[in-house]
Amino acid sequence: VISRVQREHGVTWEEVEREGLPTGTHGVVNLAGQNVLDPLRRWSPSFRELCRTSRVDSTSLLAKVMGRSTIKPEVFVQVSDVGYYPNTDMEKVMDESGEQGTDWLAKLAGEVEGVSILA
Repeated sequence: VISRVQREHGVTWEEVEREGLPTGTHGVVNLAGQNVLDPLRRWSPSFRELCRTSRVDSTSLLAKVMGRSTIKPEVFVQVSDVGYYPNTDMEKVMDESGEQGTDWLAKLAGEVEGVSILA
């Protein structure tokens, strides 16, 4: 588990950046990021930037660390953001080949997806 604070069974983001993934890492599941649906927060410019950096920075770091690993994890699972697809045609089935929306959430999800591809 990667965390902002040291835990008994885990490492910090700073340790991962400095030392790479822990030995024996078989897979990486990235769930990091500020909750965009936090009912106590308004989507102010500063909150939007927090949402963006908390996702893009963590995903970018993981991609870089995995890229420089001598033994790469077998799997990298990136949890995408809500709102990637356009909110227009409710009859249309949305899947991986679907078009990206154009609002802020869709752009954020697309940016995170783009960074995750680097892994």
